[in-house]
Amino acid sequence: MRSPAAVARLGGRWRAREGPGSGIPAFAADGGVKVPAAWLVGRAGFPNGYRRGGVGISSRHALALVNFGGTSTELLTLAESVRDGVEARFGVRLEFEPEVVG
Repeated sequence: MRSPAAVARLGGRWRAREGPGSGIPAFAADGGVKVPAAWLVGRAGFPNGYRRGGVGISSRHALALVNFGGTSTELLTLAESVRDGVEARFGVRLEFEPEVVG
């Protein structure tokens, strides 16, 4: 959740980098503005289907990390890399919301 002013600044920086026709998706929620985390992840260099060693990002959803036979350490390292990559590119720090499936 970001303030409208923070999202406007973020959008301005993005347009300056990507061009005047580009924009950041956002929607009002609970007195603030939300930017889809999946969009941020993909634009930070971690697209759907991204793999690193035995772990990766789901081909169906950018917020689902998948273990393809790697280690828990690899999975946690990828999660941290994604979080840090989004923060470095956009100045937005994602919070981990882990849900273990399987």
